[in-house]
Amino acid sequence: MKVTFCAGLLFVVTFVAGCSGDSGPKTVPASGVVTYKGQRVAEANVSFLGDGTIRPAVAVTDDKGEFVLTTSRSGDGAVAGRHAVTVIKSVEPPKKASSAGSMSMEDAAKAAEEPPNQGKTLYLVPEKYSLPGTSGLSYEVKSGEENHFEINLED
Repeated sequence: MKVTFCAGLLFVVTFVAGCSGDSGPKTVPASGVVTYKGQRVAEANVSFLGDGTIRPAVAVTDDKGEFVLTTSRSGDGAVAGRHAVTVIKSVEPPKKASSAGSMSMEDAAKAAEEPPNQGKTLYLVPEKYSLPGTSGLSYEVKSGEENHFEINLED
């Protein structure tokens, strides 16, 4: 009984110590704005993927197309270094609906069993920006400098 209690106490102390303080990689503040065809892009997923040796950072643009990167904690920024960058804004095609506008219980059950993506994903910014190998986007996050990135997407 005493061994179990000590093992449990050790686990709790280790867990609390691991959750407190500054855990995770050292980050620097990083933010920016995404535009496409001169318009700011809301609700786009922005990823600063690092170079394969540093941890990635992610964000979602707000209604003004602005974003603040997160690596470990909300808004903590990105790890300094060169990052391949992707930007994705897409919608999944809707599921089939019955022609009458409402569905029977049987049709609803069948629709629930179908794979969610029946058609092709619709990209609201060019699809090439969704992959690091085709995006052509690369930015360097620098310690001690303002890291505000203007990401201008083109067709």
